[in-house]
Amino acid sequence: MNLQKRIFRLNMSMLIISLVAMLGISVYVVNNLYLHRSSQMTSSQKTAASQTSVEQFSGTDFAGLANQLAANGAQLYISHNGQTVYSTLQEDVEDVTNVSVSQTTHISYVEDEIVISREMEADGKSYRIYALIEDTEDQQEINEFQSFLLQIAVIGGVSILLIVGINFIFTKRILKVILLPLDELHRGVERIQDGNYQTPIHYQGDREFEDLTQGFNQMQKSLLETKEQNERYEQNRTQMVADISHDLRTPLTSIKGYAKGILDGVANTEEKKKQYLSIIYQKSQVMEKLLEKLFVFSQLETDKLPFDCRNVELRTVLQEYVAEKEAELADEKIRFEVNLPEELPTSVDLVQFRRILDNLVDNARKYANVEQLVLTIEGWTRDNQVIWTFADNGHGVEADKLPALFDEFYRVDQARQQVDGHGLGLSIIKNIMTRLGGSVEVANQGGLRFTFFLPRKDAR
Repeated sequence: MNLQKRIFRLNMSMLIISLVAMLGISVYVVNNLYLHRSSQMTSSQKTAASQTSVEQFSGTDFAGLANQLAANGAQLYISHNGQTVYSTLQEDVEDVTNVSVSQTTHISYVEDEIVISREMEADGKSYRIYALIEDTEDQQEINEFQSFLLQIAVIGGVSILLIVGINFIFTKRILKVILLPLDELHRGVERIQDGNYQTPIHYQGDREFEDLTQGFNQMQKSLLETKEQNERYEQNRTQMVADISHDLRTPLTSIKGYAKGILDGVANTEEKKKQYLSIIYQKSQVMEKLLEKLFVFSQLETDKLPFDCRNVELRTVLQEYVAEKEAELADEKIRFEVNLPEELPTSVDLVQFRRILDNLVDNARKYANVEQLVLTIEGWTRDNQVIWTFADNGHGVEADKLPALFDEFYRVDQARQQVDGHGLGLSIIKNIMTRLGGSVEVANQGGLRFTFFLPRKDAR
């Protein structure tokens, strides 16, 4: 589930539950207050009910009247000629009997009490009836208000505790959702710091963290590939330094030996001197070619090799190059086959493009390992691309080694048992093609077949 949606839902759930709880408690308290108020009679209601009972009373059933008054919270006092006949009072009656009395019901207020009085005749006797009601309405309102405040305080306290509790539960759950993948990422970083690039992070949950952990795994994989590539690069570089040292030492030793032979008079004839000087010249050419490759490689790596690209018809360039090479390699068993049926308009640096062709030919001569070497060049256009191929009739390369052919310092024959090489030629080709805005691929097709892609640029 989306993390944003999950957090939103959790927060909304927490809010709704808290509000529902507060609403429930509020309804409960208000309902109790209402029931309590409705169950209690006010002083006015008690007075009215007691007055009615006193007005309607006749006879001498004073106990029955007392019961009716008691239901309304009133006390009864009856006297005859100043003598107490019946009383439920629990206090001094002097203040009560001082109120005015008549045949009609009369209501008087004495301090905090209400006195209902009446004089009546029964059995030939005159009785004075006094009903006493305590006026507690103000106190009752105060008590009700205090009760309301208390219950509001209880509601607030319970609500706060409820909200804090719910918030704690949901916050803990949200933190668990967030911290779990973060802990995994932290452990992953520690593994990388310890040099462990192989163990991926396994996480299933929120989409954002799944994307994050997948990105971390991809980064870890890239770091591992870079680390392995740097290790291979350093290993190949060390091997290359040793190889170059060997390749430079060999011609230098030959040059030194033949030069000393001339100086010591070993070459005592003109023919021998010419032979020695020819060998010295050939060995110096080998050294020059090797140093040139190193220079070009370093210039390409530091992006300092100048390029002067211009629009050319590539078919003509390839045909001219093949004609030159056929004349140059006439003494070797090499045959060129060219199939260029259409024009190939593009833009290249002619010097660097010739370097590509030279490296391809040198690579085929070194590694094809056939008696009769056949080099095939073909080309065509497709959409906005110029495509041309260079193939030999050699034995190719093992399929698992093809992707590494363009790596710096990589050589198929790492043991140097068959041919000399430094793993720079094909790497230089790839770098030049990249600078020209193109690309190159290699595959086994009989021998090795290189396919080059360049942007098509028709002359305007």
